[in-house]
Amino acid sequence: MKRKVEKYIKERNRTNCEYLTINRYEIRYHYRNGGIGGIVNLIEFTQLKKINCENNRITSLINICDSVEYINCNKNCIKGFNYLPNNLKTLICSDNKITSLNNLPDNLKTLICEQNQITSLNNLPPGLKFLSCDSNKLIELNNLPLGLEYLSCGSNPIPNLDYLPSGLAKLHLFSPMFELKTLNNLPNSIEEIRLSGDYLKELVSKQNLPKGLVLESSYLGLWKKIKTK
Repeated sequence: MKRKVEKYIKERNRTNCEYLTINRYEIRYHYRNGGIGGIVNLIEFTQLKKINCENNRITSLINICDSVEYINCNKNCIKGFNYLPNNLKTLICSDNKITSLNNLPDNLKTLICEQNQITSLNNLPPGLKFLSCDSNKLIELNNLPLGLEYLSCGSNPIPNLDYLPSGLAKLHLFSPMFELKTLNNLPNSIEEIRLSGDYLKELVSKQNLPKGLVLESSYLGLWKKIKTK
């Protein structure tokens, strides 16, 4: 399979290519096996800006050029990244087998890593603005970047969210978080909170909420929206 992947990329090689898509629909003519699997070596693509290789069976992306700013590798078999380019601004890697995300590039602004097996996110880039990490194995989120504006972290065994960044604007807890016991010290910058389950709504209602906050809660599939005065 590795040789097939390398042959496919060699046949499609264009050194001035700026957008690369590898998916089961595009390559079905070449391989009728539901998509590319194994290691994908991108050494011949030297000017890439975007990589979209979602919905395959890829285990690793290697030799990614430094010009890449966007990677979408959803729904693969990736366990981690040995190297990510310094210019990377968006990484979408949900529904893989990732256990850790260390050494993320400093320029990263958006990280979507839902449905993995990540246990810690303590070394996030300082300039990160958007983080969606639902359905992992996180037990804490105490070292979030100060400039983070959006956080979605449902379905994680986190006991408290008492140290949210001072600039956070949106907090989404769509999926059940039965272990969550405290949600204190909400920043004054918060504009929107979306919760799943009335038990989370009770946690929030115990504290003074900023004026103009939009609070949405879901119970038995029904959403209610409240705006604080």
